[in-house]
Amino acid sequence: MATAHYSYRPPDQLKISGSDVADNWRRFKDQWDNYEVAIELSEASSEKRAAVFLTCVGPEAYDVYRAMHFESDEERKKIDNVVAGFEAFCIGAVNVTYERYRFNKRTQEAGERFDVFLGEIRRLARACDFGAVEESMVRDRIVVGLKDDATRRKLLQIRDLTLDKAIDVCKASEAAAKQLRVITNAEEIQPLHKATRAPSGRTSGTVREQRRETKCKYCDRVHEHRKKRVVAVKARIISSRHVCLRIRNKSRQNVLRFINSTSTMTSC
Repeated sequence: MATAHYSYRPPDQLKISGSDVADNWRRFKDQWDNYEVAIELSEASSEKRAAVFLTCVGPEAYDVYRAMHFESDEERKKIDNVVAGFEAFCIGAVNVTYERYRFNKRTQEAGERFDVFLGEIRRLARACDFGAVEESMVRDRIVVGLKDDATRRKLLQIRDLTLDKAIDVCKASEAAAKQLRVITNAEEIQPLHKATRAPSGRTSGTVREQRRETKCKYCDRVHEHRKKRVVAVKARIISSRHVCLRIRNKSRQNVLRFINSTSTMTSC
């Protein structure tokens, strides 16, 4: 049995410095309760349980234990008295006003899951001494601290909003948002697979046909594509007939001279 005890990790050492002493104690106490069950220590004597407990708290917390006042040495070795002493020391140091300030400042961070946000709110609420109104305070902090305005609007529209309803709405909205992102991404990616693109340096048959036959913008007729570059094309209506004047490989001066010579003709 003793060998089996070493296979379980003991609780983290109790930190009694800083502003989160009460929360540190609650975390350590929860870990200690689980550790006692895991190593089957709950049936042991009170003195043995106290000895294991003091071994786990760490040197800093052990110095606090040494300064505690007990009625006798026998009382000092009882687990219930030791736990009560740490409870009074850690919880008694809580500044309720400051803890409530921290609670009211907590908002959901960007990308933070709702379950994580809810767990942090509940953890902070435990140190605020809200009493019977703790659930309603947690509910209000959810509504105010949410990152998503659309979900907040849904919560405000519910007349008799309870904590359970608020949690259900937030979880459903978060799940729906994730599913919508998956569907939207799938619809955006699908057309990319269907689109075809001609390899670099190659043209399709349709493009080649369009290049071989090009519609003249002047005479509204179709001409065969020429490998030689057409410098300019100008159409004029002469004697009620369409004449397409083509000028190939002419210099700029010749083009201007040709256009000027035809400027006296009847325009289109």
